[in-house]
Amino acid sequence: MFSKREAILLAAAAMTVAATVTVLFSRLTLDDAYITFRYARHLAEGYGPGAWNHTGEHVEGYSSLLWMLLLAGAVRSGIDLLVASKVLGAAAALVVIASLVRRRDDRPAFLTGLFLAVYVPFVFYAASGMEAVAFTSLVTLALIGPAQWQPIVAPLLVAMRPEGALVVGADVLALLW
Repeated sequence: MFSKREAILLAAAAMTVAATVTVLFSRLTLDDAYITFRYARHLAEGYGPGAWNHTGEHVEGYSSLLWMLLLAGAVRSGIDLLVASKVLGAAAALVVIASLVRRRDDRPAFLTGLFLAVYVPFVFYAASGMEAVAFTSLVTLALIGPAQWQPIVAPLLVAMRPEGALVVGADVLALLW
């Protein structure tokens, strides 16, 4: 186990590295993110959910309902869509890392948090505009978060990604076990 001082120093160093790398990657956006951006912008403009174009049939073409709603809310509030996606992704990464490194008595969890903070693909996805790291943060909260949060986290998982239902099912079985 790590002493409290060692854990704090390692966690602070890891968070600094993660924040720095996220800022460096903030100029990169995966092209798939622009699909959700378009749906979010059209929803914020009042065209309703599923509006790819301003006219015509509405079709659900985004991969994450919750991510699209969060981004539409940001746009509606006057926040730039690209900035909102980057900030939400970085915040989600910090939730994952902080949830793991705060468990300093659980060496594998603590080391996993440190590893994720310096793992370039994880940090890249946090800054990519995609919902992958936000989904990861919800999975992390479902698996190691406080039990009283489960009624909130479970529906968010399902709204974030379709496979969230599998995680919720596994979590419910674990709680019953």
